[in-house]
Amino acid sequence: MIVRLHNLFFYPAVIAKNSTLLHSPPLHAFSRIHFFHRFKSPSDNAELFMPKSAAQPLVALSLDGIPRHAKSDAQAALFDYLHCTRGLSFLDAEHISKNSPRFLGDLIARVEKEQDVSRALSRFLRYHPINEFEPFFESLGLSPTEFQSLLPRGLIFLNDDQVLLDNYHTLSDYGVPRSQIGRMYKEVNEIFRYEFGVLDRKLRVYEQLGLGRSIVIKLVTCCPLLLAGESGYCIYKSS
Repeated sequence: MIVRLHNLFFYPAVIAKNSTLLHSPPLHAFSRIHFFHRFKSPSDNAELFMPKSAAQPLVALSLDGIPRHAKSDAQAALFDYLHCTRGLSFLDAEHISKNSPRFLGDLIARVEKEQDVSRALSRFLRYHPINEFEPFFESLGLSPTEFQSLLPRGLIFLNDDQVLLDNYHTLSDYGVPRSQIGRMYKEVNEIFRYEFGVLDRKLRVYEQLGLGRSIVIKLVTCCPLLLAGESGYCIYKSS
């Protein structure tokens, strides 16, 4: 018996099942388009065949729009300047350098054409002293438009205003969030002119009334006037 295999391609298969005839369609019903219409020529997909040298490098940006590597270098340079050159404490220098993005952006703009941002900024800060109160107030939660009128006249170095720093440290050491201290300074800056120890005693007065420290922090943060004048002492005496 000679089996003609080519008959398989010309005659449809007939299968009987439940009295229903199922006919498989002839192969000539399929068009080559069904197999090749999804594939385009290289000219139609030029972007897939673009050489790597022509691709644009991706630059990682931080949330404030500054390239991450440049921001990291600027933070390191500002920290080194504040801590090593100007003598601020490690915690103060770290907080300021990490929480003043607008000031960092201005610094980076001055050396944006340099390849080594860290070295360029270190050189810039060495010969161009900055107004340290600007990144300081920004790190406390104030925008440049808010703190411009608060900048002390005739001073650019934080260590030249030890009274301000002492009261700032009193609040932060007590537990007041640093990001809230700027608003307190803006509303009642007289509490930052107290002699050493006065502000701490005012805070303790409220604890002597039976309030927990967390409650005192919330109260003075929401209403810094509670620390102004003799308000704390008056409340204590009236009790």
